[in-house]
Amino acid sequence: MTVGALSPAAGGNPRRATIFRRHVISAVVCLRGFPPAAPVPTIHVHLMPEAASDKPKALYLIDGHAQFFRAYHAIRSAMSSPVTKEPTNMTYGFVGMLLKVLREYKPDYLAVVIDKAGDRETFRSEIYPEYKATRKPMPDDMPPQVERCLSVLQQMGVPVIAEPAVEADDAIASIVRRLQREQPDLRIRIVSKDKDLTQLLNHNVELF
Repeated sequence: MTVGALSPAAGGNPRRATIFRRHVISAVVCLRGFPPAAPVPTIHVHLMPEAASDKPKALYLIDGHAQFFRAYHAIRSAMSSPVTKEPTNMTYGFVGMLLKVLREYKPDYLAVVIDKAGDRETFRSEIYPEYKATRKPMPDDMPPQVERCLSVLQQMGVPVIAEPAVEADDAIASIVRRLQREQPDLRIRIVSKDKDLTQLLNHNVELF
């Protein structure tokens, strides 16, 4: 694994990233950008100078593929780009969710966690070959939109976290457990409907 750091929430002035503060949240994660062949970036936390506040910082972890599927099935009407003709219903839904989080909740830190491995390429499938063996593949018009969303995230400066042979919920759990040890006052909001993640919940961790 690569030791990286989660970036602050996107949407601010990029020039402000030159200002460093002492608050750096580290996680043992592998940061992957878009395209997959791109070098693994080292991303640091940058906080803007601000008045002293007792309000705890908040990290939003978005369960990427869970939100991709949710957006895809939420908008079933045909949508496509008038320029490239590519399907855009999932892209529209996912980006809309991302912008809502940024505008309404103004997270201090933000990252998207995705499944790097397929259902047949995880440590669970190695232990039990029938694990998710009957799950249907993505619809044909979904993978290009996933790639488009990853491109959008890269352009916005939102880190995408993935780890070979590990599912997103496992990566989220590892991040949450470590940050709770190292930054016990940090508030963590997990953007997901995955009930498996409820075992992480406590006074500072919630599903959103």
